[in-house]
Amino acid sequence: MSPTVQLSTEKNKQIIRNFIEDTLNSHDVASADKYFEQGPETERFKQYRRRFWEQFPDSHTTIDHMITEDDKVLVMLTTTGTNKQTGNRSTIKSADLYRIENDMVVVHWDVVDRSGIA
Repeated sequence: MSPTVQLSTEKNKQIIRNFIEDTLNSHDVASADKYFEQGPETERFKQYRRRFWEQFPDSHTTIDHMITEDDKVLVMLTTTGTNKQTGNRSTIKSADLYRIENDMVVVHWDVVDRSGIA
């Protein structure tokens, strides 16, 4: 891997780490604007997150694994939180793939295992 590509992939990893901390763990939906191109998908993400944080007000997301290739970052995540309605602890696993262009997430795909929601 060339030094330029290596720097780029490390920078992309840091962008996703920052996004997870600034947005998901700080419960700051407005901070998503620093990481995502604006559009309908970003607005849907924000609406989903607001509803999620209402249901799991103490949620926290941990990075289990992170892999980069070219302009893509794959991250395996574990999110835990207490369900406000039931009082039960829940665990959600996900695999998220981000494509980054000009230091912004331009495409995001995910697969989420919600079987641990109690």
